[in-house]
Amino acid sequence: MIKIFFKDVFDKKYIIYSIIINLILILNPLLAMKDSHFIISETTKFYFHLGSTILLVVIGYNIVTQYVKQDKTIFYYSLPFSANRLNLAMLITFFVQMLIMTGIGIFALLYIYNYPKIIYFIYIISMINSVMLAMVLCQRNLSFATKSILSGWFFLSLVVLFLSLYKFNNYNTMSEINFLIVGIILLGIICFSKNPIMNIASKTSINTTIVDNYFIKYMLSNKMYFINIIVMVGVGIFCALELPPEINMPLGCFIVAANSPLLTIFSIEKSLLDFDKMLPSKYLNLSHLYFELLFVYFSIANFVIITLATKTISFKNVIIVAFISMVEAKLGQYLEKKYPIKAKTADQVWGHPRKYLFCLIMFLLAFTINYLAL
Repeated sequence: MIKIFFKDVFDKKYIIYSIIINLILILNPLLAMKDSHFIISETTKFYFHLGSTILLVVIGYNIVTQYVKQDKTIFYYSLPFSANRLNLAMLITFFVQMLIMTGIGIFALLYIYNYPKIIYFIYIISMINSVMLAMVLCQRNLSFATKSILSGWFFLSLVVLFLSLYKFNNYNTMSEINFLIVGIILLGIICFSKNPIMNIASKTSINTTIVDNYFIKYMLSNKMYFINIIVMVGVGIFCALELPPEINMPLGCFIVAANSPLLTIFSIEKSLLDFDKMLPSKYLNLSHLYFELLFVYFSIANFVIITLATKTISFKNVIIVAFISMVEAKLGQYLEKKYPIKAKTADQVWGHPRKYLFCLIMFLLAFTINYLAL
């Protein structure tokens, strides 16, 4: 089956093109920089670490979903082969494709920066994690809760990868490897189950409407949400790493709380308030789905900020993240539902003082927790 998937994904032109692009446009200039003792600043390294970590998610998810959307897997699962064998063949194919598209260039940069060999191994494990998660998210018979838990674990592994890259000189890499291996085991148990990996867009039952978060679909249709999230989290990460410990965590949490599009969905789409009142909650509870979206966003963002600020992953930090994220999600949901911003344009909504009041409250909460507990 691997040969079949390779023929679907790769052709001679694709392989030759990828190798030439990687070797000529990426590898050779980097080796020239290495030979000429080219010095790269710490700021450049930081953005490389952040960019390569984000690239894992984007490339891995895009490779899997683009192939699954072709609906070829529906035919393959009807063949006399076990689902485990098909899923393993797909995993190997997607991993090789990801290695060709991103691995050569990133490994060349790791070589330029004189990273230890263990970092290469950590990155390979992270690539496998990325492909596995994308495959799991395309499985048809998994609940939203299961996918959310696995996605959360994957994003934690991204934080681990980032810390491994950024602090490799004085960081205990064995703990990161153990963490990533546990992630592979969790994803592998589900990835190699008998659940078929098919185009999830073909599902049409009412249960799909209940399970899939409406606001996540709404967010996926608007690029502004992704741009805002990446910018806010990126600035928050910079604050967590570069500012003094007395202020880095509170200010980082303040910045990620200033996510204007997510916190003003009902104010911009005023018809949602009417839908929320009219629709029976047993079929589509918009308030609950909105809380889920905010809680997932704040949990991931705050975990990244607090982990980078304290440079540790501990049970106490997890409790703090859960508490802050719960307060943020509940407060954000309450303000948006009870006191929607009345403005004519999106820019007027995003610049409303209510947004800054919310950020100020979260800054004071994070500052108090940082002073008392961290």
